[in-house]
Amino acid sequence: MWGQANASEEPEVVEWKEGRLLTWEDYRLRVFKSNKGQLAITSVRHSVRGYLNDDIPDFEVKVLFVKDDSWTTDKTDSELLAHERLHFDIGELFRRRIVKRINGLRKQGEKQKAIYRYVIRKELSEFRIFSKSYDKATRHGSLPEEQQKWQKDVWEQLKRLQ
Repeated sequence: MWGQANASEEPEVVEWKEGRLLTWEDYRLRVFKSNKGQLAITSVRHSVRGYLNDDIPDFEVKVLFVKDDSWTTDKTDSELLAHERLHFDIGELFRRRIVKRINGLRKQGEKQKAIYRYVIRKELSEFRIFSKSYDKATRHGSLPEEQQKWQKDVWEQLKRLQ
């Protein structure tokens, strides 16, 4: 059928790339009234694929923005967009942390899959906690000074982990 996605198809995603900023065109528009003002959801997922090949770990780690699960009630609010963009950057920050941890284990000669899985799960758990803390501290981007602090901190951490 035209216009309907096959249930087995992968969702449309945007992989995090330096300089590729999310725009409101990446989001679906949801129209409903809220007493909380303008709202948005940014769906960020990590894709971690890996295995041990001749006892050598080989991993591919990506951070993905999932278009089908991301929406906004206002495609004109630039402050809200800046807040949502930082969620994607936070996803990249944790992708880099995962890669750093994997590389550290590799350098130590670690060969147990369970150790890699544990470290990856721990970082993904930390990502969820960090993201919730970000929303709480900035009140979902409604506190400009807090938003700027978080943005500066995340960007500095991204630079350190390049």
